[in-house]
Amino acid sequence: MGAYYHAVIGKNKKRLKRLSSWQANNGAKLLEHSYLDNNYVNTVMNKLLNKPQKLGWLCDYHKGEIDWNNVPENKKWQPKVLKGDCYVINHDKKEYIDIKKYRELALKDKAFHKIFDGFVYIIHPVPLLTNSDKTAMGGGDYGEDYFLRGHWYLDTIEVKNKLPKKIKEEYTDITEQSLVLYE
Repeated sequence: MGAYYHAVIGKNKKRLKRLSSWQANNGAKLLEHSYLDNNYVNTVMNKLLNKPQKLGWLCDYHKGEIDWNNVPENKKWQPKVLKGDCYVINHDKKEYIDIKKYRELALKDKAFHKIFDGFVYIIHPVPLLTNSDKTAMGGGDYGEDYFLRGHWYLDTIEVKNKLPKKIKEEYTDITEQSLVLYE
């Protein structure tokens, strides 16, 4: 059957809500939705636009203080895609990713993208960085070792269209390190 993943988002860990990928007409297996330009992932990015919040990509097999049984689903949200490239900022770890630069780097090396039926697929780093589990949990999951998997789990994440000067000066750009090999 495989593992299912939904984004969980909230102002703090006690106010998390689960956003169903099915509501955005996407599959819930990690590799059914974790791509640049995917409407589900971009909707999650849009919810973080200028609004720092806790973020995790929660597996239905994950057991612990925060799991599918104790994070209520937000049934009222509607997909609203973030347009264009952005900066994804982790305020807890003081790191950021430049999505435009990420895309450019991934397109330079075939190990980081695939082309199917004329579409270019690049794995988005955020579902893996904010993943609830450090290893693959079943079919449809990302099976390669990704050393940053879970590194940002439930950290405070924000998306910006422009990188503020203070963040550029004080935070670490992990764009190159965060590249995800395409399986």
